[in-house]
Amino acid sequence: MERVEHLKELVRDYGIDAVAYYALQFCDPYTVEASGVQREPEKLGVPFLYLETDYSAEDVGRLSTRVQALLEMVGSEKKA
Repeated sequence: MERVEHLKELVRDYGIDAVAYYALQFCDPYTVEASGVQREPEKLGVPFLYLETDYSAEDVGRLSTRVQALLEMVGSEKKA
């Protein structure tokens, strides 16, 4: 998977602290791919957040909370 290899390169080359993977609900190619993509950043010790939405306004609060939690987790790891 070329995209996964590119992701690993980006994480290593730019010191990326976390990966957020965004997929449109019911878009099977990306939802199926997510588990394979998730393994690679985690092998490198980089937190991975999988987000799936249908672009509805009702998802905004939930998505915002999850992204904020990821950022707080990364921030607290950097301080430690």
